[in-house]
Amino acid sequence: MSEFERCLRYGRKEKKMTQNDVAEAAGLKRSDIIDLESGRFVPLGEDVLTRIACVVGMEKGMFLAMYRAEFRQELSAARVLLSGDGGSGPGSLLQTGTGPEILSSDLIDIGKEIMSMPSDVRTGLVAAIRMLVRTQALAMNRYAS
Repeated sequence: MSEFERCLRYGRKEKKMTQNDVAEAAGLKRSDIIDLESGRFVPLGEDVLTRIACVVGMEKGMFLAMYRAEFRQELSAARVLLSGDGGSGPGSLLQTGTGPEILSSDLIDIGKEIMSMPSDVRTGLVAAIRMLVRTQALAMNRYAS
């Protein structure tokens, strides 16, 4: 369990709130809070993260930093998995710049765009992206064997 997950869960429980309470107060769905507490990435804008931090009693800057650190770790793992060469070779499917920092900022911008979309579109798009990444990962594992 990551530091971000622990802090989110701890803050919620300290405030004696359910996942649904936090979701409602932050303007999210309960499934988003469940995903965050389970270590699954949910693309959220800074304003939404700030609301979550306030709801669970966390300092905004620390909460945002933990969220970004958690995202970078997931991004690095996905980059290595999809490229098959450490994420730096010409076959890297996620390579758009010189390093993970550039890619992270690109994906944060995309995440903000996704979060501005209507709920049903956003849900479908996130599900499609997850399915695409899983399918690519399975294909890479199949070819590696």
